Amino acid sequence: MTITVLTKDEQAQLLFKALNSSQRDYAILATMLNTGVRVGELVGLIFEDILIQGHIKESLIVRGEISKSGQDREIPISKKLRQVLQDYITWLETQVVRIESSMPLFQHMHESFPLTTRQVERIIGAIGKEAIGRKIHPHLLRHTFATNVMRVADIRVVQELLGHSNIASTQIYTHPDSSDLSLAVDKLE
Repeated sequence: MTITVLTKDEQAQLLFKALNSSQRDYAILATMLNTGVRVGELVGLIFEDILIQGHIKESLIVRGEISKSGQDREIPISKKLRQVLQDYITWLETQVVRIESSMPLFQHMHESFPLTTRQVERIIGAIGKEAIGRKIHPHLLRHTFATNVMRVADIRVVQELLGHSNIASTQIYTHPDSSDLSLAVDKLE
């Protein structure tokens, strides 16, 4: 099975367009591209999942209650994503009175109601259309994350990050391209 993923240029174009759209949309795209969370998990995140004493945690917590598998999992947050999330929170604090740990991380612009999966799909689809000329779906961001990680880590790491209970679900990301094949042969020397 061949899956479609975004190129590095397309990822950069999406992030640039999202940043010019809103701080929230930029944080949504950056979070999905850098953690591989499902859209249903994204909309279920609360501030407590990323914050500890007002600072961004080292890892994002996907609670079992929002995870497809029903199991908690931790996904490390890169320094770059921590900065994106910190900038988002700083911006959000100018929009609302006070952030509570149980509030939805990604919410409507001037309300503390969580976004729905459908609203995130629309946001990402519209940004894709404007940035790269085609509508994209949130799961493409998950595929892109998984493929990017697969290039630097083994399949078990990808399985853990994605929260797959069965390794067979993760195997769709093992589609080597010609550069992967060349690199493998070069490492033999």
